[in-house]
Amino acid sequence: MINLLPYNKKKTIDRLRILHVFMAILIATALLLVVGIILFVPSFMTISTRYAIVTNQIEQFRASGTVTNPSDISGLQARTTVLVEKFVPRSTQTPIMYVGLVRTAASSNISLSGFVVQSGTIAPTMQVSGVATSREAVQVFVEKLKKTKGIVSVESPLSNLVKSHDVEFTLTIIFTS
Repeated sequence: MINLLPYNKKKTIDRLRILHVFMAILIATALLLVVGIILFVPSFMTISTRYAIVTNQIEQFRASGTVTNPSDISGLQARTTVLVEKFVPRSTQTPIMYVGLVRTAASSNISLSGFVVQSGTIAPTMQVSGVATSREAVQVFVEKLKKTKGIVSVESPLSNLVKSHDVEFTLTIIFTS
């Protein structure tokens, strides 16, 4: 491109370009500064108010005499844990839950006829009676029960294996407490 402008006009145009670039940089910097302040101020205010709340709570603890140093806070946590363990009731399983565990292990070859929960034992114990089509069905049922989560042991007396068909059986099952 052939530049036909006089030298003075070229200098003026170059100065205007430099001025425009400088103004664009200045405006962009100002906008970044404004946006940064707009984003920083709420964060700073949130942090400072939370710090004030925590400081106020600590001062209230110190004024009440409960907390005098940071190790007292861990003592409070330990005492709270002990109180929760003492006063929150433990979830105990009901006999219906035990019957449900036994029924899930039973197949179509097993007909369950009675469930007796034995009281006075340390671990929850149930005596189950029923009829199986064969002695192999009883053995399979006992093995399934032994593999069931929540059952500690299954006792099957030898009298369960006397008959080969239409076997009446009785099992003693001990559950996890």
